[in-house]
Amino acid sequence: MQVLQTYHDVLWLPQPNKISEVLSSDLPPMEQITTVFGLITYKKQILLANLYRGWDLPGGHVEEGESLEETLVREVYEETKVIVEKPALIGYQQMEVLAEKPNEYRYPYPVSYQVHYHAKVRKICDFTGDQETTGRGFFTYEQVKGLENLQLRLGLISHILEKIV
Repeated sequence: MQVLQTYHDVLWLPQPNKISEVLSSDLPPMEQITTVFGLITYKKQILLANLYRGWDLPGGHVEEGESLEETLVREVYEETKVIVEKPALIGYQQMEVLAEKPNEYRYPYPVSYQVHYHAKVRKICDFTGDQETTGRGFFTYEQVKGLENLQLRLGLISHILEKIV
């Protein structure tokens, strides 16, 4: 396990808070994992989905009865129409709320995790977009560095792209 970056008081979590970007081949506690994201590589680029919040890694919440890998495969296909293979855990974001638990907070408290898997593209299917995802694209690291939604994941993205170069 290696902590790549630590961020404090991000706006979309109750404050104060702390997020650690962690490189790890070991899963955090399953009951504290809320979402799975994919760092999907193709020709030395990362697959992104254009969601309501802007360009981001494809991923989402684990459905009952699903493994984390099944969640990854399903979410990547739902959001980008890309079929992936060989998912491998690369790390996670540990999110810690340092304040009292807000009444409306629906995630594990005080610590929850978003796990990140690396996978390769097996097949790129036709994409027309829908309400959830209006676009998909493959981005270089230089392009990703300029995207606001990915600032808290740059360490993991950089690690994967360096591995495949």
